[in-house]
Amino acid sequence: MEAYDLNIHLLIWINQHWSNPVFDVFFTWLSMKAGFSIPLLTGITVYCTWRYGKRGLWFSLLVILLTLFTDFVGNQLKHLFLMPRPCLEFGHILVAKPALTACLPTMP
Repeated sequence: MEAYDLNIHLLIWINQHWSNPVFDVFFTWLSMKAGFSIPLLTGITVYCTWRYGKRGLWFSLLVILLTLFTDFVGNQLKHLFLMPRPCLEFGHILVAKPALTACLPTMP
């Protein structure tokens, strides 16, 4: 089985068995850097600095640097392998379900 076929089968299986409105909202929020990663890292920094002082601040800075490094490496691997985006490539196969996402009103 080729990687492309495996991707199709895996995507369909996940969409048919794990898809639900709660996951749609949760994973959308989880993938937003401004809505999840930045507040989480800020919270870790504040807590560790308050609880452990200078050592906690150094730990927090290390966590932030490692997060930036792994994000960079993951982005480089994504561009190296150039796999198609599932939502664009296999979207015609999936059944659309309404999501419980909140949208901001558009500005005129």
